[in-house]
Amino acid sequence: MATADFRRIDLYGGAMTVNLPSGFADVSNIRPVPDHQEIYLSSTGFASIIFDIAERVAHLPSDEEALVYHFKDIVTPGDNSKIWQISGAQAANFAPTTPVQTLVATTAPPVGPTSAMAPTRTTILMTLVRLVSKCTDLVITINLPYIESQADTSTPSGASGPLAGPGRREDVDFEQGRFGNWVEEGLKVRDEVHRSLEINDWSLFVDGGNQTQKDEPMEEG
Repeated sequence: MATADFRRIDLYGGAMTVNLPSGFADVSNIRPVPDHQEIYLSSTGFASIIFDIAERVAHLPSDEEALVYHFKDIVTPGDNSKIWQISGAQAANFAPTTPVQTLVATTAPPVGPTSAMAPTRTTILMTLVRLVSKCTDLVITINLPYIESQADTSTPSGASGPLAGPGRREDVDFEQGRFGNWVEEGLKVRDEVHRSLEINDWSLFVDGGNQTQKDEPMEEG
């Protein structure tokens, strides 16, 4: 159930549903988005959430390696990137056997002259849900850019709710797991996505053959 801070969103024409922050809007209303993606942007433009239906990475032996593969696929060549944390997770509306992996990473542009409005770093919270029977990797990415020149400004007027803006400058240490309030808000949104994401129409995905449908929720009773 959605709360005051979250609202229920239809993805892929209703084939999936999920709770997202109330202040996020569908990017496809302002520009074209590929059919395999759904992109939502905060009203302030600070944060974004991307859902991506990708072909399953089958050539790597572990789910963690597949997650890292998807992460490297979105990193801009030349950027300084680092993965700080990888962990397993569960998606509440999927069978317990469904592989789910998450990571916390940062990317930063190469050292050199940059625009004052360019992100100093972007924290990436990525979730990989492996739909084995459908030969599909569902990749969910929360992007949290941090702009040094904006660090001491307040959240824009009228903006509220989860991920409205990074707010004040914070003492962070990713190596020690001290991510700061901006990223902690993102982790809470990620948890709500894990809790609320639901597939309503499995025909959205190509059938992977004769494999057991172990991704789909188990029937009760």
